[in-house]
Amino acid sequence: MSSQEIGHKSPLPHDIEKHGSASSIEAITQEGSTEILAGSSIWQKLQGFGVETRGAKPVEIEARTDTRFFNVFTVFSTSMLSLLPIGTGIIPTFIYGLSLRDSFLLIFFFTFLFTAAPAWILTFAPQTGMRQMVQSRYSYGYWPNIIVCLLTMATVGGFCVTASSIGGQCLAQVSGGKISTEVGIVIIMIPASFLAFSGYKILHIYQRWGWIPTFVVLCITFGYGGKGLKNQATPPPPEAPTVINIIALIAGYLISWGNVVGDYCVYMPANTPKWRLFTYCLMGISLPLALVAYKLHSTGGVLGAMLEDAGNFGKFILVVVAFSVLGSCGRDMYTISVDWQILIPKANKVPRLIWVVVTASCVVGVAIGAVRSFYAALENFVYFIAYWSSSYVAVIMLEFIRLPPGIAATAASLIPWALVVPSMAETWYTGPIAKITGDLGFEFAGIITILLYIPFRMLEIRWRKGVN
Repeated sequence: MSSQEIGHKSPLPHDIEKHGSASSIEAITQEGSTEILAGSSIWQKLQGFGVETRGAKPVEIEARTDTRFFNVFTVFSTSMLSLLPIGTGIIPTFIYGLSLRDSFLLIFFFTFLFTAAPAWILTFAPQTGMRQMVQSRYSYGYWPNIIVCLLTMATVGGFCVTASSIGGQCLAQVSGGKISTEVGIVIIMIPASFLAFSGYKILHIYQRWGWIPTFVVLCITFGYGGKGLKNQATPPPPEAPTVINIIALIAGYLISWGNVVGDYCVYMPANTPKWRLFTYCLMGISLPLALVAYKLHSTGGVLGAMLEDAGNFGKFILVVVAFSVLGSCGRDMYTISVDWQILIPKANKVPRLIWVVVTASCVVGVAIGAVRSFYAALENFVYFIAYWSSSYVAVIMLEFIRLPPGIAATAASLIPWALVVPSMAETWYTGPIAKITGDLGFEFAGIITILLYIPFRMLEIRWRKGVN
């Protein structure tokens, strides 16, 4: 792949700036070209069944033929209509005691606001054919990007473990003790692993239709519990720190999409209209969460009540809800399987399909351990590590398609933590600033990164010109 193919002027390998000496971009982007088994009869048979055998290798222009742009909407809407975001969506009412009106307005407005940046980042992928973590090399540099990739895998893997654990617990509850939570996790992970193993095409086919059963269930639960709307008490107006904590919760869940969004549209043509991709991504993430905020806040625990009051039908509803995490888990493992090849030098020789097996084994092992002893600690870790996503998104938005040394991006991402930590509000730690203002960690991470990165980057460019 030449630099002209991605529509930019000579982005160069080996830490050479955009305007440095000329060289081919192939040296830094041709991941996966040396995979073992590549070109074998086994690979050809798998490809015949629609299995994606490509790893982190950028997609050539002639191979970017996926014109089902609406897939961008469904890949995210199916993930958002599941147990994990449902849990996030009901926190303002059940944990913080906000009214239906206040919680809905907060979630509706800030969901669209915080999804805008990841939605814009997604539009870069069809232009380059590069996975999200390959793209970030052009902001952080090759070696510093390994840390970025590791953090992304930990964040995505943490959400995958959490989702599979919730699904397994739901299945165990439905069974009345006949199956354990551990077995429930395995039941969830088997079809999710199949989706990740199959890759881009089959994953999108599932996501195109997988949202429908969950949507129907949400409508049923709303109808079942909607009669309680008139019985809601009016809580007192929320205090400012409470509102800020909820905004931070929404930001932590949504901004982290910026670390992965590009993985799901790399096969789309380079001339795909950006506005369509942006709109589909924005709506695919935002509308389902707003729907959850409106419907499930008003039904207050109706899912649990259905198990007790609706007999076998209630159990059927809960089974559907339990399997709603398939799309999320499958998509998460798909991303991680590609990121392995980017994380470890020479790991691109190991096929992505093998990394799916490794990823699934890790997720199952951690999920089983989590539900036995450290589930709460895992949730805290996931939301803690998600703070860094604000810095990542800020850097990617400011500069796209170069391969710098990464000094500016790394420094601008690390220094804000001096203010992020005292501004955090978690269940296990509340900083001195957060005790007064509420959780401002995400806001400080993003804003300070922007303020630092611009002058740091200018100094880095001047330094590189002096060295060359």
